[in-house]
Amino acid sequence: MSIKKNYIASLTQVFVNLVFPIITFPYVARILGPEGIGKFAYVNAIVFYFTIFIHLGIPLYGTRIVAKKRKNQAELNQTITELFIIYLISTFAVALAFIFYLSFINSREDMIIMLIIAGLNILIAPLSFNWVLQGLEKHRLISAISVFAKSINLILLLLLITNSDDYIIYLTISIIINLITALGGFYLRGRYSSFTLNKIQIKRHLKPIVLTSGINVTESLFFQLNILMLGNMRSPLEVGLYTAAIRFIRLADGLINILGRIAMPRISFYFEKNMTKELEELVKDLFYIGLILSVPATFGIIAVSEEVILILAGKQYVDAILCLQILAVSIVVANISTFYYNQVLFPRGEDKKILIRNCLVLILGLIGNFILIKTHSYNGAAVSLLIANIVGVLIYALYSKKLITFTFFNIDTFKVFLSSACMFIFIFYVPKLLTENIYILLPFKIASGAILYSLMMYLLKEKHFEKYFKRLLIKVFKIKKN
Repeated sequence: MSIKKNYIASLTQVFVNLVFPIITFPYVARILGPEGIGKFAYVNAIVFYFTIFIHLGIPLYGTRIVAKKRKNQAELNQTITELFIIYLISTFAVALAFIFYLSFINSREDMIIMLIIAGLNILIAPLSFNWVLQGLEKHRLISAISVFAKSINLILLLLLITNSDDYIIYLTISIIINLITALGGFYLRGRYSSFTLNKIQIKRHLKPIVLTSGINVTESLFFQLNILMLGNMRSPLEVGLYTAAIRFIRLADGLINILGRIAMPRISFYFEKNMTKELEELVKDLFYIGLILSVPATFGIIAVSEEVILILAGKQYVDAILCLQILAVSIVVANISTFYYNQVLFPRGEDKKILIRNCLVLILGLIGNFILIKTHSYNGAAVSLLIANIVGVLIYALYSKKLITFTFFNIDTFKVFLSSACMFIFIFYVPKLLTENIYILLPFKIASGAILYSLMMYLLKEKHFEKYFKRLLIKVFKIKKN
């Protein structure tokens, strides 16, 4: 399947992931309140730290090696079986560690119950075979699983979440959906591979998995670091406010970076086959597409942050507006970081460099949080995250300077920032002169901002916008015209 078809299939999944929180989060956030959302996020953060030691970086490593082995069915079956056995061993070890942890913690009864329920994710983890489907570029199937699971989730939430004490039910629903998703991947994996015990060689994966595991663990620790430290140093209420802000940012990140994740197996394939010309062209296009999407997203979210929080979370979360604005800046930074990781370093097997960078960023995040959370709570956590991400990008840039044949700072980059800045000035000031109704303001700002940004990019003749997005707009226009 081509990258274009994969992107369309994955856009279906992204669309569901985009629409689903817009429908459900306002409902759940208003009923459970910041404290209930905070408890849910904090417990999940704790269990998340256990599950990362189950995965051991296998989803990343597995996606890359499956992409390389997909033309040889016998080797593919053998590789998948070997990685699944490693999964089972790590699951058993982590399950014992989690039971040991539960026997020693001293917490409220409701938090213990939530930890036990959330701990079921440990048993579910090895059943997920999305890494196999990703390596085989079966993104339509991944999208189908996602759509089905999200539909069940929506029904259960609307039926069962009715008051502020239902945060345990909310957690249970999330476990059920994770199980459905994992079983779907396990079943669909069987279409393309079968388990075999012939010539099993687990040892050959240990060395690359150690490096990839280090990458996954450090990255995952950083991913949930702010929520865990907020939960330990502050209160569930403050965790809930931060969670509301970061949820929208991660939603935007996922939408923007989906193409890069889809292309990673193809980049690994080009690199393995020494297809230099195709590799350089694809990498360059991916960078500019990400920039064209992430820069206006940052400016736009800052401009609509008040309306987003009030409409999608509620007045209880109004204190999260500044946090959302700070975190919005990280969208551009995270997009560039993801570009270096997915398109430059990881496909080339530069695992050691990635691991060193992740360790430095994690240490910086820990220090920043200790200093800033004490004085500025969730806003301090947001600033700490932004600073750590910026430093991480600079480290990636240092490692990648000999691997990239094009320069970032050129006239095309300037055009993207200029168009985004003009869009920001317009949607931040002009709509408020027309109405103060936030339910009218938000869609008007989004629509007018998108039109103005596209018009500016068209008039400035930014070549990557013309190459991809202008062509897309013309196709849409012709469809409508006919």
